[in-house]
Order: sequence, then structure tokens, then C-alpha cells
Amino acid sequence: MGNADTLDDLLVRTAKMLAQLTNQVAVIQYPDEDKVILAGTANLARNNSQEPAGSIYPVLEALEEQVVLLRLLADATSEVQVRIGDEQGEKNLESTSLVTTQYAPPGSSSSHGGALGVLGPTRMNYASTMATVNAVARYIGRFIGGGNA
Repeated sequence: MGNADTLDDLLVRTAKMLAQLTNQVAVIQYPDEDKVILAGTANLARNNSQEPAGSIYPVLEALEEQVVLLRLLADATSEVQVRIGDEQGEKNLESTSLVTTQYAPPGSSSSHGGALGVLGPTRMNYASTMATVNAVARYIGRFIGGGNA
């Protein structure tokens, strides 16, 4: 298995794990690439069960656009950030919150990594989600740095 296959496998498995751990939508950007992996979109239906029937449609529509996902992750920094509602700058996502951070191999600049985040309802467990996003970012960073997490 080549490095690209290993990275693909790592990011796909990690996105699924992040979605399961947080019960939210996980988004992971490839290192140094304009490509993202999305997992856990079914969690939106579970989280929006109290909302009007049509309210999930704009969110799903936004998530289908690669450029929207990349824009959401573009402002990620090495510190975990939270953007709630209209702070995201994306009209279709005003009913959601986004928790993001960057990942990179230990000791390297963030420009050698990517970004990841979790998208969910504005009433999510922020402390737990932030801790999970941070831990997953460190895990990916160690793996791509050769530490095999």
C-alpha cells in the first residue's frame, strides 16, 4: 500500500471515527490539498429531529459543495475555534455550529498539514466536541509525521 493509499485510509477512518465520537458531521481536509472528506451526515437528521422538516435541506445542500467545505476550514488555526450560526459566513449553515482546528506533523509549520472540523447544531456539547477535535488533530498530525499515532 502506497503513502497516498495509507493517507486516504487514515483520513476516511478518522472522519468516520470523529463523526461517531461527536455524533456530528466530520470534515477533514487533506494536507496541502483542496480535497475534503465528509462523514456523519446522517447525524444531521438525528440532531435536527426537533426542527421543522425543511430545515435540514439547506445544510445538506451546503455540505455537497466542496468549495463551501474548504471555505469553512480555511480559517482554521492551530487553536480550536468555534463559530456559531452566522459567524460562519455561510447562509445555509446559520442553524449550525462549527468547531475547527489545524493538524500538522509535530514540529512542523501548519502549512504542512490540513484542517478538520465538526459541524453540528448550535446546542452541541462544546467542551466535549472541542476536546475531541483537538485530540483527533494531534492523532492525525503524529501519524502523518511518521509517529504512527
